[in-house]
Amino acid sequence: MKITKSYIFLLTLFIYGCSGFHPAPEMAPTEIPGHFSRSGSRTPPVLWWQAFGDEKLQELEKQALSDNLDIKSAWMRIEQARASAKKAGAELYPWLDVSGGIGHATTKDQGRYYNQDTISLGALASYEVDLWGRIRKGQEAAAMDVLAAEADLETARITVASELALTYFNMLSVNMQLDIIERQIKDNRASLDIISAMYDYGQTDILDTLQQKQVVEATVAEKIERQMNLEVLKNRVAVLLGRPPEGIKLDVAGKLPEVPSLPDSGVPAELLNRRPDCRSAFFRLKAANARLARAVAEQYPRLALTASFDTDSSRLNDLFENWMANLAANLLTPVFEGGRLEAEVEKRQAESRQALFDYGKTVLSALKEVEDALARESHQRSLLQNLRQRLELSRRSMQQVREQYEAGAVEFLRFLATELNADTLEIQEITEELKLIQNRIALYRALAGPLPHSGQAPGPETNLQALTR
Repeated sequence: MKITKSYIFLLTLFIYGCSGFHPAPEMAPTEIPGHFSRSGSRTPPVLWWQAFGDEKLQELEKQALSDNLDIKSAWMRIEQARASAKKAGAELYPWLDVSGGIGHATTKDQGRYYNQDTISLGALASYEVDLWGRIRKGQEAAAMDVLAAEADLETARITVASELALTYFNMLSVNMQLDIIERQIKDNRASLDIISAMYDYGQTDILDTLQQKQVVEATVAEKIERQMNLEVLKNRVAVLLGRPPEGIKLDVAGKLPEVPSLPDSGVPAELLNRRPDCRSAFFRLKAANARLARAVAEQYPRLALTASFDTDSSRLNDLFENWMANLAANLLTPVFEGGRLEAEVEKRQAESRQALFDYGKTVLSALKEVEDALARESHQRSLLQNLRQRLELSRRSMQQVREQYEAGAVEFLRFLATELNADTLEIQEITEELKLIQNRIALYRALAGPLPHSGQAPGPETNLQALTR
């Protein structure tokens, strides 16, 4: 069934006019659940990284939100969108051109030359009456592009804040692992001294000594690898702060913080109003609907009003003695254009439907990110608790096996396996603690709304009237 032009026009106006400027769950091409699978009771701070209580991280976040180049680039995209909106709104006002000129003419008549100077002045004003809302819909589409660009800025700020927090805690984790590895190297070398002494007294063979030396060198290799990772992470922080890697001095020390209790995940429908990526997709849907309405209006007649004023004279004092003014109304309607206008409507209709599905996909992705983070946190806490129990048992086993080996009651390979298992679990504990923090950052990011601005630019939502003055 072919949809008529009038039906498309009225449907577009209805969708565009009734939905307001906030994401509407009923417009998403998918069902929105009434609640999330899990939820806490604590409301996280707007600057969610403050929940970890790390002053160094808070200082770095402030610098990043001020100096990061991705954020500055997003600001410039807003300026471009605002300029385009201003240009689109200019069509609602009359267009006035003023011209002036000075001419000199020389003529020859019967052997005599005549010179004459001419001064001319003219003005032309034109104005299109927006009968079907063609101009207004183009203006509204441009305004929605501004709102989408502002929402994209908020997404960029949240992304930068999240990446910085992840990198920062990764550096803390590496530093903690380096501390453990340093202690392991010390302990492994002490074990090597004991094994070497036992070899000197003939209580063991050279194979035990060689194997323990391999353990020492393997631990040293792990230290070198962690040091390399730490340098790479520092470079990443520098870029997030908008600085060259070689120009940053960053000392990160301490332990990974305790993860706060589970935050209140809120209502899914409210998440659509809060998350900037959902808002951006929604504003782009509204812009596509407005462009569809404009394309439909292009098929209807246009009414243009023109007014002109012209005068010329050979003398400046007589310039306004003889003049002509003209006022006209012109009605222009398309008769035959080879299907170009109809094809434009079909294109815009497809773009509108695509924007609708993109909005629905963004909504589903937002819901999935929250549910994924909630599920991971629940299982990660259980996994971390299990790992800590295994680590405690491994430490107790290692102590007993060490005593038995030194007494000659067990073989070296058993002692070595027990020692390596304890070392591995100790490093793994830090890794799993980091995963818990990373998952909480993902949850904060999934639930986050716009971050407060420093006052250097307008807030995340521009007034439509301000764009069309």
